[in-house]
Amino acid sequence: SGNAAGIGNSVAVASERADGSSVIDNPNASGFNVDADSSKSTSFSGKLNSKISQVHQLSLRVMHSKTDYQFDSLPSPNPLKLSKATSDAWSHANLRSVNAQWQAQWLSQWKSTVLVAQSDDKSVSEYFRISDHAFGGMSRFNTQRQQASWHNELSLGQDQLGFVLEQRKEEVDSTTNYRV
Repeated sequence: SGNAAGIGNSVAVASERADGSSVIDNPNASGFNVDADSSKSTSFSGKLNSKISQVHQLSLRVMHSKTDYQFDSLPSPNPLKLSKATSDAWSHANLRSVNAQWQAQWLSQWKSTVLVAQSDDKSVSEYFRISDHAFGGMSRFNTQRQQASWHNELSLGQDQLGFVLEQRKEEVDSTTNYRV
């Protein structure tokens, strides 16, 4: 993290790993599975901002996160006839996000912010047979969002007036059919 001559930055990196955990330890519970699940997660985020004048500021933010974890579940359809005792299920989640922002104060009573952003979230689950690691199925739920907005605030004496113009596009790619 730092700030020099009107330019600031920050960076964060993280990694986490867990082995041998199980959230359901009661053998009589419906979701009980004797295996111990593991997970691994890494992430990165960064921000760069610049105060280019007393009334204008630019910023850029990026983020990436990747998580792989085991969980207790069965595929649908289930061609290998897996059971909770024979299934090894993994989820792979990847999230990426980037946004750029421009803040301006045109007049003492008028502030304006322009934002352009994009995010991608990819989530894939894979199912294997524990004994021979045979592939038993997969599912996915991926989303993408693109956004652009212009936000304005006007001070009118003791009152505030705000207005926003925004365009947003969202897409979903999934193996599950949802009714809308």
